Amino acid sequence: MTNLAADLTALAQALLPTLHVERIERLARGLSNDNFLLQTNQGKLLLKCYKGKVPVPFLNIQNALADMGITQSVRAYDCDKRIALFEFIEEVAPFTALDVSLIQCLVTLHEYQGLDNTVPVDIISFVKKLTLKELECAEHHMLQAVKLIESLPRDLAFCHNDLVFDNLLNADHGPRLIDFEYAQYNDVYFDLAALSCSFNLDTQAQNALLKTYYAHRHLTLPDYAIGKLLAYQIVYLLLSIEWYQSRGAYSYARPLIARLHSLVD
Repeated sequence: MTNLAADLTALAQALLPTLHVERIERLARGLSNDNFLLQTNQGKLLLKCYKGKVPVPFLNIQNALADMGITQSVRAYDCDKRIALFEFIEEVAPFTALDVSLIQCLVTLHEYQGLDNTVPVDIISFVKKLTLKELECAEHHMLQAVKLIESLPRDLAFCHNDLVFDNLLNADHGPRLIDFEYAQYNDVYFDLAALSCSFNLDTQAQNALLKTYYAHRHLTLPDYAIGKLLAYQIVYLLLSIEWYQSRGAYSYARPLIARLHSLVD
């Protein structure tokens, strides 16, 4: 990694000229981009090397959310070199269960009002385009889920859209959400579905999640909530399974397939 380390050091120091990099470690987390932990004279930093474009609007939003205490701050970025430097947040230990503080963190995100006139992502159009050939009866359940979702009101907010377990950090000062690359306005049930799947919640725990979430938002829990959450879990799982399988990450897809079967069988 000698040549790579030298190249990464040069990139980081070009972003922050006063930075002195002492050590670089590749992180296993993240399939979309390459992530490196930098030990520096300014503390620990995360260097992200993007495989696509740098999501500048959402990096700016992330700094606003960092001020609210729910994510890491962005130190600098370079669109031409497709890199960004972030505050590195230490994890105390992985979450063992979904707790109220993490739900409150999600509520804070969903109540963010810093974007105007943003078109919501059309998740349903994406799921309708899936081939689903490798999943028996998946198309039937997908069509049922889509039909239900399209019949219900949309509950729109600024969403993370990638709340896999690795993007949930149990930090010293409370939970943090990381990797806002896919953040966009969406139905909040997509994020709630992701949490339900990441923590493998049973029906009772899903009901508790919904009650806590709506209570913290000071909203009335709608009658359709649990049915809509189930439908969005099917949509979330099908999209995630296809994403992992298309990249050859079958070990990531297998537990999601098992979760899908547990919901629909």
